[in-house]
Amino acid sequence: MDSEFLQGCYGIGHTPAGSWGQTRARGEHNAKFFASTDNASSFQYKLLWDPEKDSRDSTATSGFDRRSTLTASLVSVFYGSVFPSHPFIIPEKLYQKNPSLLPDHLIAAMCILGSSLVPAPFVTREVAESFQATAAQASLACVPDDGFKVQSLMLLALSEYANNNRALACRRLDLAIDLALLTGMNRRPSATAPDRETPAILDEMWNRTWWELYFIAGLFSASGSTGSWMRMSLAPVDRPLPGHCREYMECFAPKHAPSELRFYRRRPPKRHYWSTFAFRVASIHLMGQVLEWQSPTRVLSPPLASQAVEEMNLLVSCMKLSGNEVVKSDGRIDEQLFSTSMILHLTRILLDWPEAGGILRKFPHLTDIGPDFMTTAFCPNEESISAAHGIINLVPLDLKLYRRTPCFGLALGMAAILYGVKYAQALTATQSQNARSALRLAVSALRYLGEAHQLPRILATRVEELTKKRPGDERYQLI
Repeated sequence: MDSEFLQGCYGIGHTPAGSWGQTRARGEHNAKFFASTDNASSFQYKLLWDPEKDSRDSTATSGFDRRSTLTASLVSVFYGSVFPSHPFIIPEKLYQKNPSLLPDHLIAAMCILGSSLVPAPFVTREVAESFQATAAQASLACVPDDGFKVQSLMLLALSEYANNNRALACRRLDLAIDLALLTGMNRRPSATAPDRETPAILDEMWNRTWWELYFIAGLFSASGSTGSWMRMSLAPVDRPLPGHCREYMECFAPKHAPSELRFYRRRPPKRHYWSTFAFRVASIHLMGQVLEWQSPTRVLSPPLASQAVEEMNLLVSCMKLSGNEVVKSDGRIDEQLFSTSMILHLTRILLDWPEAGGILRKFPHLTDIGPDFMTTAFCPNEESISAAHGIINLVPLDLKLYRRTPCFGLALGMAAILYGVKYAQALTATQSQNARSALRLAVSALRYLGEAHQLPRILATRVEELTKKRPGDERYQLI
């Protein structure tokens, strides 16, 4: 892969070497950031809940008030800090124009992610519980099966995953996939509901919802949850990839939307022709293929590894020809390309470091990995070190790490462990110093991310434990 482009062009620093969207009844819903498929699938979906329990649980949401100042503020936080990385909910402009488009459970799910980014005193335990109870309605069979329900489950899956509730996160994700396939989200409809006044922008929202679900399933597969990824990969899809985010946020219909995942094999007609969201989806597709080929029971064969590297080079080349950069001309970060770069670097580590796949499946507690692992593990080669360097060097691009996808901790944790191994096995003082500096930066960033989510906080603690000074080894120092 063209690592020089990923690390240099991105300003990272060079390292050598039927109508879908079911119409809902529209009743009147109660409506600033504080700090700077098939029948079998359908049958399985309907068996997941106890109707009597659903009825009992639905009464627990009486404390939620969508009109409160707190709710409005947390929704604003969501749009300002979470939406840029995962832009599949309706644009903020459309929400402000018509808040009743979104059901309570989706607004509550947005508030849950937003509340993780504000000081704790602003969200009391009772309010947090009301958000959780209301958002949990997305798991109830009595709630209409529509796209908003899928979106709520996706946001809840991201939140649970980032907070180290992997089993629950995977269940949320599986439910979202069940419902997406059950309702035919993978197939493009001839018209879109619920709002006939703006069908084009809502049709683009459903495109984004499907491909964001695809992206999240790919990320979860990196931690061993490959079943969800396989189900989405095998589903027939005729939805185009998302268009440009700037057009979407302004509520314009996309002009150029690729119709296939391997669009990057063709030369772009002009600069910035394809959306950066499309590149992000293409990157997770490549990583998913590598994970599929590199299962716990088999080793990635050289021909398949070469094929994966060729595909990554084609993708990077297309990005370069398109003139896309993580840091825009005005200094802002393109969150889609940030995630694309993160995924490509992580994929390269999976390709070039045999230990990577097994480590990811043990995140974040790194069970069965002790201090001896750092000195006995397979030494990472230059390609994997360069990829880890690329991940770590994404940190200084913007001090607002809270805006990064909650899954950034996954890639950052992998880079930290790889540099921990390099640090433990360094042969020269220069190698030791370089590895230690990268390791300290990665752990510091994980701690910072850990202020909002548990997974990076746990990873930071475990990496520190694994790299502590050991008696008799003068090269080891506390990071």
